Amino acid sequence: MKKNGLLKIASVALRVLLFFPICILVMSLINIALAYLFIWLLTLSKFWFILVVIFFGGAIWGIFNLLASMLVALTSYISPIGWLSFSTISILAVANCIRLCYVLWTLDNSVFGIFGSLVVTLLVLELTWSLISGALAAINKE
Repeated sequence: MKKNGLLKIASVALRVLLFFPICILVMSLINIALAYLFIWLLTLSKFWFILVVIFFGGAIWGIFNLLASMLVALTSYISPIGWLSFSTISILAVANCIRLCYVLWTLDNSVFGIFGSLVVTLLVLELTWSLISGALAAINKE
């Protein structure tokens, strides 16, 4: 009987210890995907940039948000403690948002311009909200 209890405690401890590096890895993957998305948009010619942003911008951003939210929700299932996964992902998402906004606004204005910086800041805030809501959705499923 004691052996099963010790195995259960070890299993919970292992899942908690694995959760933090996996969480950081997932946030890094989301940041890399976000960087590639923005680099791809900035390398388009003006005609294609306008065409993609007007007609497909919302769909591309919605799919990216959905995939990021689903990835975070799947990561939340690793942690055996629901409030721990939600608070960890929320803290990482908000810290990531603050860092991305700081880096964005300290860049040279010739890269995005003021309007571009405002738009990208709103997109980063929306991404942060979708990551937090993905973690919350995973907690509510438990």
